[in-house]
Amino acid sequence: MTSIFNKLYSLYFRPSQFFSDTNLLQKRWLIFLATAFYSVTGVFERIEQKVIRYDMVNIPESKEALLNTIVTSWFVFWSVSLVIGLLFAWLIWWIGGWFYNLRIKWCGAREFDKDLGRSIYVISNMVYALPATIGMLVVTLCYNDYLNFYTEDFILSIVVVIFVLWSLIVSYKAVSTNFKVKKWLAIWWFMIAPIILNITILFFYVFASLYVK
Repeated sequence: MTSIFNKLYSLYFRPSQFFSDTNLLQKRWLIFLATAFYSVTGVFERIEQKVIRYDMVNIPESKEALLNTIVTSWFVFWSVSLVIGLLFAWLIWWIGGWFYNLRIKWCGAREFDKDLGRSIYVISNMVYALPATIGMLVVTLCYNDYLNFYTEDFILSIVVVIFVLWSLIVSYKAVSTNFKVKKWLAIWWFMIAPIILNITILFFYVFASLYVK
């Protein structure tokens, strides 16, 4: 147990040291957990996006009923999140990992271990996916349903944004530790460009939720 906490401490506060351990990065249990957390968190995000659209546009009654069932029952919410998240986790590993490796290549790396790139991809994203999942477990105990949480609480969203930004820094450090990349290109592809993308998406949803009905 102590070893696990030490590894988590290194992941969050000493990422270069953590990602220098290539033997650890090849552990299947770690890869599976990281991919699962990241994939399930992706389902959380999709549900949130659907709830925002629920406020913005006219949704067909069938889809409205399904969404309403998900957001008004924690059991259904978690069932959908876990089942869909675990079923599509392999897409995160293969397709998301493929694009991550492509960015590594764009940073100047030539021949490198593609599976290592995929491992770094899912583990660095676990930096925000793990706190997001824990946070969702906490709000499950504090609110009657997801819709109630969505309309009343913004703290978890702020915390997740902070961890998302930190995960980008961790990702950059992991790439620069394991691959021969050009520093300025790695900073762009693994920090600046993702930050710009996330800010753009955030502004879109804020604008849409305020002005689009």
